[in-house]
Amino acid sequence: LGSLYELNNYHIQRVKDSLYWVAPLDFRSFWAWRGADHVSPGYVMVSAEDLNAAPVLVQNREMRYLNSASFGQNLYRHLYQSGLQGYSFDEAIFEIDDSGKPFYVVPLKQPTIGFDGMKMGKVAILDPETGQVAIHAPNTLPSWVDRAFPEDLAKEYATYWGKFVHGWWNSVIGGKDIQQISQVEEEGEDIYSDIFLVYNKINNQPVWVCGMTSPSRKDSALTGYMAADSISGKMTFYPVTSVGNEAAAINAVEASPEVAIQKNYHAAQPILYRIYDTDAWVVPVLSKSHIVEKIAVAYAKDLRHVAIGASKQEALDRYKDVLAQLRVGGVVPTEERSAKEVRGKILRISSTVTDGRTRYFILLD
Repeated sequence: LGSLYELNNYHIQRVKDSLYWVAPLDFRSFWAWRGADHVSPGYVMVSAEDLNAAPVLVQNREMRYLNSASFGQNLYRHLYQSGLQGYSFDEAIFEIDDSGKPFYVVPLKQPTIGFDGMKMGKVAILDPETGQVAIHAPNTLPSWVDRAFPEDLAKEYATYWGKFVHGWWNSVIGGKDIQQISQVEEEGEDIYSDIFLVYNKINNQPVWVCGMTSPSRKDSALTGYMAADSISGKMTFYPVTSVGNEAAAINAVEASPEVAIQKNYHAAQPILYRIYDTDAWVVPVLSKSHIVEKIAVAYAKDLRHVAIGASKQEALDRYKDVLAQLRVGGVVPTEERSAKEVRGKILRISSTVTDGRTRYFILLD
């Protein structure tokens, strides 16, 4: 397969209540497309929740309409020839339904002012095996579609909202209440100034989320965060106070003893979540070879408190312990105590030291 196909863009999505990174087997070149008889056999799935899960190669498909295909089988050319000449095509997102059948979800944009001021009108769903195209309004999309409102449009809307909060003149003169998407800098260069897809456990609907802050480079706190529905694009701003930004979260994680002791570890791409009714930064800890080694959860209102685990669940359990000590987030210990006897085979024993106190965790079969 390696001589004909390659993996390019992975996109995260929910499949049967689990999160996966999914990418199609794209043709390496025009000659690979010809050599493969114009057919891609499938796609790759990588668990976004289990660090130890092996990637899954799905090869029972015959996909012909891909971005890497040529001539009339190029998916954008095929869409154009399917009567969609009046639209601008955003990035085609490869998604699979709960049965594993692949599709491309393509937002269709139209300008509102000349050739600019883009807005999403409808959404095209392309079957890469048959070439069939279905056009949907955002509110009629199948339930398996995770993202229709495009990432670049969500970022553009958040940027304009922060910049033109009091109109164009205020953005030029005065600058009252102007905000921008928060960013991380390293040696004067932007590393993160982006918007991320976050899955909402309440209704399983993912949202685009980005932190907002003042234009001052010295500001290390957020003014709030913007959330945009990934289907309709409806945006909501949530003001916050005393919440550290991405740069502060990275510094806090890298300064924690469990990370600092490993010279080759570094923190990357913080994403803000609501966990146990608190604002928290979830930060992957990577090795020098960019392999995820640990997961960190940092209490955003006081980044001195960071919980780190070898897995997502272990990090969340330790974060709950941190909140209990701080008596915030609804995880408050009481004087009530109860004892319960349990029996089983011990699979693992681990410990953590917090504020000089050691806690033991026992996993039973």
